[in-house]
Amino acid sequence: MEREAEHNANAAYLEGLYREYRGLLYATARRCCGTELDAEAAVHDAILRLARHLDTLRRLDPDALAVYLAATVQSVTLNQRRRLNTERRRQTELDPETLEAAEAAPDPETALIERDERDAALRRLREALAELRESDRELLVEKYYAGLDDAALAAKYGISESGVRSRLSRARRRARRIMERKEGEDAARHG
Repeated sequence: MEREAEHNANAAYLEGLYREYRGLLYATARRCCGTELDAEAAVHDAILRLARHLDTLRRLDPDALAVYLAATVQSVTLNQRRRLNTERRRQTELDPETLEAAEAAPDPETALIERDERDAALRRLREALAELRESDRELLVEKYYAGLDDAALAAKYGISESGVRSRLSRARRRARRIMERKEGEDAARHG
């Protein structure tokens, strides 16, 4: 009886996640997949993978949860593409040298998609940094681009290291929200 109740609670939680984040899941999948059918398969596989990590999902704040869900869909689509490429290679009879060269070279379609995704993510990051308050932008740049550690930042700003970590957390959260908004805008323009 208790297991059934837990199963029902987990199913309801997962269904609620799907309903709330369906747009993000499909937008991410469409951006990574070649066809609508592939996007649907990717979202389905991602939901199955997410079902194994419900405890983790429940602990995440809404911002981190959205990023986790999108990253899972991206990971699933890349895995699907790798499996497909592996199957294609196995179906083709090649001599060992040609096979070795083919395995070393990335699939052109995958390389282009990954490059486009990376370029889009970098553009959204630049735009997010431009929209942040100057103090948030400066802190993030000094931490992640200049490589200053928490102790150096604490000394520079005259606050504790835990204060630095708190400010960094808030700045990252603001930047993530802006990037997610921009990603949604991109999906609406292209989807």
